[in-house]
Amino acid sequence: MNVGGRVQLHPRRTSPLGGALPDLEIVAAWQGPGREAGHCFCPEVFRRSAQRVQAFAGMTHETLGSSGQTLEIGESTDMG
Repeated sequence: MNVGGRVQLHPRRTSPLGGALPDLEIVAAWQGPGREAGHCFCPEVFRRSAQRVQAFAGMTHETLGSSGQTLEIGESTDMG
């Protein structure tokens, strides 16, 4: 999500340094068991995030498309 409240998809620009994990693997681990390192699938991880984060409810990779979606004013952005 950018500072304007718009949720967008962005391709990876750089690779993690050293032994650091890619962001997608960190998010997958945060979402719980069932994800093996190196086997993360972006749409699946986003779908799981949308199930846990109310502000992203109803959003998918398909609905974000190339231009993204704007969160409604007043929606919670609590990631907890």
